[in-house]
Amino acid sequence: MFEENCEAWVHGPVYKDVYNIFKQFGFNVIDDPKFIMFEGYKKYLDDEDKYIIDLVVNTFGQYGGKTLEKTTHKENPWLIARNGYGDDIPSNELITKDSIKNYFIKICNEYDISKEEDIHKYILKLSDIV
Repeated sequence: MFEENCEAWVHGPVYKDVYNIFKQFGFNVIDDPKFIMFEGYKKYLDDEDKYIIDLVVNTFGQYGGKTLEKTTHKENPWLIARNGYGDDIPSNELITKDSIKNYFIKICNEYDISKEEDIHKYILKLSDIV
């Protein structure tokens, strides 16, 4: 869905264009009418894309930045891209689309990430909440 490449920043994976839109929220939950700007794009998405976006918003969207950071810091694509960097050392290393794809193919075999409840299990496990 993203043309832009993802980067392995200190606090997790970042798509710079998305970051620039929402950076003012920091670690807080994003609850803002700016989402209205995305309404016009629905006509360009197929049903599968819409379903995936709804899954992401309805699951990951319930958690604050710290929980999401803990989750991403245990995901291989971010870990591989950050290899050799200390915890607080900035990086713009790319997280390849292939590493993201391969990682989530593996996750799909462990969790049924087509269901909200299984995505929550995944997030809670990686973020050490459970």
